[in-house]
Amino acid sequence: MLIKKRQYNWKYILPMAFFIAWLWSYPLFGHLQESFLYDESEFFNWNLLFLSGLSIGFFGHAFKASERLPKIKIPTIVLTALVFMFLSSINTASCFLLGISTSIYMIRWSSKLVLLKKDEIGSHMGMMMLLASFLYSMLWALGDNALSIYIAYGFLALSSLFSESEFDGENLVIEPSNENLELKFCVLRFWLPFILILFSFYIFSTVLLNYIFPSARTDAPYMYLLASLTYGLAAMLAGMYLDRFKKPENIVLLGIIFLGIFYFLSPILASLYLINIGLELSYALIDLFIWVGIAYASITFGYNPVRCFGFGLGMNIFFIIIGLLANDIFTKSVGPIKSYSIPLIVGIMMLISIFPALSMKHINILKDVKSKHHDKRQKAPDNLTPREKQVFKLLMTKMTNDEIQNRLSISKNTLKTHIRNIYAKSGVKSRYELIVKHKDILQDKK
Repeated sequence: MLIKKRQYNWKYILPMAFFIAWLWSYPLFGHLQESFLYDESEFFNWNLLFLSGLSIGFFGHAFKASERLPKIKIPTIVLTALVFMFLSSINTASCFLLGISTSIYMIRWSSKLVLLKKDEIGSHMGMMMLLASFLYSMLWALGDNALSIYIAYGFLALSSLFSESEFDGENLVIEPSNENLELKFCVLRFWLPFILILFSFYIFSTVLLNYIFPSARTDAPYMYLLASLTYGLAAMLAGMYLDRFKKPENIVLLGIIFLGIFYFLSPILASLYLINIGLELSYALIDLFIWVGIAYASITFGYNPVRCFGFGLGMNIFFIIIGLLANDIFTKSVGPIKSYSIPLIVGIMMLISIFPALSMKHINILKDVKSKHHDKRQKAPDNLTPREKQVFKLLMTKMTNDEIQNRLSISKNTLKTHIRNIYAKSGVKSRYELIVKHKDILQDKK
């Protein structure tokens, strides 16, 4: 069956759901912009600066620029950006700084997807998107007022404070990468189609989004609310599908098909706002494909998840920026987009997107590794003492620190000393980083 009972890691899901709800309501789509800091005429410039900071932050992780910076706690980053925004008159700098801090938060959360079991990645991502869409819809229903602002920033505070929660070994399983896959194969069979899909979908859909959203929010509020909730529900169902069939390319094809159906039906039904539902359905499926697809690629090809998500999410935001600029240039030179131009734009987008998606059907980027590798253990680093090697191997399992302490019959302080030594000799600062660094080590499955 497609739907089965699942145990969700709420400690992992909730912080990002709160954060995404805030991101949609304030900086990204500007739901609360007019009633807070900025007037509508300046929104485009500040939003562009926020997205630029977001893109630069993502690419900084992809090309290891972030590794040269000290490890700063997420609450410190976010709260510093907010204090700067509230107290400074330089709104442009605060938007850019907020974009940088947002990228750090999203990368740290997203990179932990690879630590989940393969058959739970999609459902965890879908549940996060469902909760985020519900929370955003609640904020939108409250309207542009002080209460919405307080709740939105309450979401941000909650997500920041709980982002450092322990998530470094409980219920985690790391699968082996396929060592026989060559880099050229990975680039041609995943990254090139991935970039083409992002290019076609996000540039054209951003142009259409700017055409539909302003009037949809005011002229058809219930349809807009329904579309927002549809986003989360579609993501949840698609996540369950991915967990069962492990075929992200089908999610892309469905997203393109839904977009085309709703766009071409809207003139027949004489309802522009019906397009909004199709657009949200497509966004849900493509957004899910981005996150889960990158996680699958990181696991299958043995990529560093931080760099992998940095590049993938960076390209996503980069194409959104191009779409915003293209729409702005087009509007200033030609005027607002005409309704009869919609089929042409959608047709071009579908044509560019569908072939890269079909090319990904020739491979399964998450094919199971059913070989002798399942019983293989990588040796502990040679620079560890015999006792530290024992602790190291147990840290790679699902055992808690208390269970390791009882297993080795050592005191709590002694265990802490061994763990600190292991982290220092491995060049990491947490159990999560240790697992990612040695992610070709298999854990025992239940």
